[in-house]
Amino acid sequence: MIYLIKEGVSLRLGRVIEPTLLSLGEVGIAHGLIGRLTPIFQPSRFVVFGIDKEDEQVQAILRSLETEFKKDFLKSPNFSTSESDFVKDCPAPCWIIAAPGESTHLEPSELIEKLKQTGETFFTISVLRFDRKAEVPQHCESEKRISIDCVTPLAVREARRKFKEDSPYFFVSSYNERDYFLFLEN
Repeated sequence: MIYLIKEGVSLRLGRVIEPTLLSLGEVGIAHGLIGRLTPIFQPSRFVVFGIDKEDEQVQAILRSLETEFKKDFLKSPNFSTSESDFVKDCPAPCWIIAAPGESTHLEPSELIEKLKQTGETFFTISVLRFDRKAEVPQHCESEKRISIDCVTPLAVREARRKFKEDSPYFFVSSYNERDYFLFLEN
């Protein structure tokens, strides 16, 4: 079944990378992300990464992403943080590190508003952890527009049927072709 949504509201997340065993490691995750998102990375001046800065595995994935990006695009990304005055100082490609809650179009975000005002092309990648047994809260079922709190349970519910082994999985989903979510199983 195909769902086409160009504008408006959707409760459905688009699958970018199917559930895959985490045994591929950080390099495998980075290779998959760069490979699948190359057409989006190419024209984008900014990429906003919503990550937990304390999570060592997420930091390793970000380092592997940087390595894969250098290998595929033959240039290095420039890093900035959501707190800095990145618009003037950060040359393309600029990777902005932010907290997951301020790095999507799903919730009001000062960072996203600043980026929209630049007129430059950008997209977001948020790294979210999940537990495969978590249930979808009732309020998520009735939302007209998906919220950041409901992204993980809704995405995991759709992906759960692809989990064939007890080992941890990862997968990537998108929402309205602007927000991408890398889900890592705990």
